Amino acid sequence: MAYKTTLTKLGTQTHTSRPSVIPDVMRSWPTLQTDPFTASINVSSSTRTAEDGVVDEVDETNVNSLLTAAGSNGDIHFFLDGAYPIGAVVLGAKTSITTLFKDPKLPVIYVHPQVSVAAKNLTDLRPTIIHLPLLEQRDVRDFAKLSTTARELAWYIMRVINEMRSAWMGSETSSGARELGPRWLRALVTKQREQFGQENPQPVLNLTTLLVTGRASEALSDFLGSGEQMSERGIQKWESTVTEALVKIRDYSEKRLSPACQYLYVVLEEVSGWSKLPTLFSSFQIPGEIVEQSLILLKRGIILSNWLAATARRELNRFKEFISWLRFEIAAANPSNETPPPIQHDILEVNQYLMSGLESSSIDKWFIGVVPSFSLQELGIPSQDLLLSSTLQYARQTLAQPDQLVWHMNTDPAEVTEMDRNLHALVEDLISKCRLLFDRSTGAATRAATVSYGSGSAIGKENMSSPTLPDNRNCRERVVFNQSKGDFQQYFAVHTPYSENRAFLCLLRHRYEDSGPTFRVDVALLQCCTVQDDEASINMEILAFEFFDDHCMIILYRLPPDGGTFIGTVHYDDLEYQELRWEFHVTLLVREELMECALRRLEAGELALTPIPIKRCRALDGYRTGTVQLAVNGRVGRRIACVLDNKGTTLETFDMEDDEITEESMDGERE
Repeated sequence: MAYKTTLTKLGTQTHTSRPSVIPDVMRSWPTLQTDPFTASINVSSSTRTAEDGVVDEVDETNVNSLLTAAGSNGDIHFFLDGAYPIGAVVLGAKTSITTLFKDPKLPVIYVHPQVSVAAKNLTDLRPTIIHLPLLEQRDVRDFAKLSTTARELAWYIMRVINEMRSAWMGSETSSGARELGPRWLRALVTKQREQFGQENPQPVLNLTTLLVTGRASEALSDFLGSGEQMSERGIQKWESTVTEALVKIRDYSEKRLSPACQYLYVVLEEVSGWSKLPTLFSSFQIPGEIVEQSLILLKRGIILSNWLAATARRELNRFKEFISWLRFEIAAANPSNETPPPIQHDILEVNQYLMSGLESSSIDKWFIGVVPSFSLQELGIPSQDLLLSSTLQYARQTLAQPDQLVWHMNTDPAEVTEMDRNLHALVEDLISKCRLLFDRSTGAATRAATVSYGSGSAIGKENMSSPTLPDNRNCRERVVFNQSKGDFQQYFAVHTPYSENRAFLCLLRHRYEDSGPTFRVDVALLQCCTVQDDEASINMEILAFEFFDDHCMIILYRLPPDGGTFIGTVHYDDLEYQELRWEFHVTLLVREELMECALRRLEAGELALTPIPIKRCRALDGYRTGTVQLAVNGRVGRRIACVLDNKGTTLETFDMEDDEITEESMDGERE
């Protein structure tokens, strides 16, 4: 369900710049990329300007993407569109992930777990497959949109209620409009006590007497005539501050808060519908009780926001009458040759403001107190929904019975003076429940996930004896997707010095389409040497190597003694691979033992050994001693290789874009 209708009421916001402080409840709310326009709380596109900060195009780079993050304890976390958390899958304790990639067309994740056994790391040869079937449908995305819309509305509601509260009650940096009336009364009380010796001054009673009789006490007359608060500038500041605050409360509650609560109610109504269909959405585990509690809070919020708007409107009218009367009395207390202004105030409205607005206002109840818990029946609202058809039927039945056509005395109005109406506390409780509601339902995709461990997986077998493995192994891997066949082929390269005179680079490959306990592993065993033009072989020391793309591998090697250091390329997909007979019944299916198995087959004469076929190479200026680090990027348009010395001071970059580059023309840049 999409909510794209924009209310101008919700978008008429001021452009006051202030630092944005996002509370923790909003920061932890599960959401897609924020879009206030979708939640109907932003200005319409026809009125957008550069000052609004919304003229940029929406970034859709991460739309329909799946971000996957693997932890060190075997947990894999998933995020829809790179932002919305959809839960985690835990493979096992003491497990880390060495390889992780996704099927480009299906919500299927392939991982190679690594388990620590007897201080040795064993990595599964066969992948563990995680299938997220719910991502094949729209349910997860639709619910994520509901959560995102609800979050935007909740954040908007929180900001609106906080602005109203700050304007009226004040904040840490400024005082509120409600403080001006009591401050004025305290100044009058101070004058009555200190200058006129009144022990128990009653300023409101003195003001009421002046309003009714037109006669002011000596202290009040002196206060109106000479008080600093009675200057026209002070009166104007008082009037403008209170008027601005009451207008903001009136407009915000009626034109922003109430519509936003109604929008949020529509969103939660849809969530309520999801919760009532457990056979279809059982994985979401939507807490129906919290949904209903949130809907009840929203009903109260809608009522209280409109009630507050009416109260602020009435308070504003009374305050204007009070200021008009106050100016009249100040002019009377300071006679001049000018004609006194006529009486323009309403005595009853001024009296109401003196009784319930000057010293303490009823608006305070919307910002102090406990969370409101009143029922709709307490306000005189029927418990059941009154449909037009049922109302007309009741009217016809009444007309058909003449004895029912009698005058019924009006019932007494509901008593609401002592009713809790703290709208600020209600909003905080509502937002807390909504966040809990959506947070609990985010793990639906992973709750419905299926995990298929690869054949011979080392997970759960930490107590088994581990194979004897060399400590100086250097491993790299790459997974190639075959679009024509729709399957994956993994290449695994291992380099380990075998003896003082012989070293090997072992490349293995196997297809993921092979399932079950038997599958084929192919190996290309390369001796660390190269062949010159005279067909004489020269030993080499491999310093570093990386898979560059789906066809090429970059190798850094050194020719001893002092034969220089070179960067070269090897087309690993064109090598002559041989089938490696794997002892499935003897050991675990782990990568780390593959090279040892290949070397055993070599000694048995079952495998052939070939030199490393360097396709092209270039001599490096330095790097004649010490270790060297290699970094590559084989993406189209960014095909470069970088070489860094062991001191971290010399970096050489090579452009690998042109596949036809010869040894002499290979570009290099030294920094």
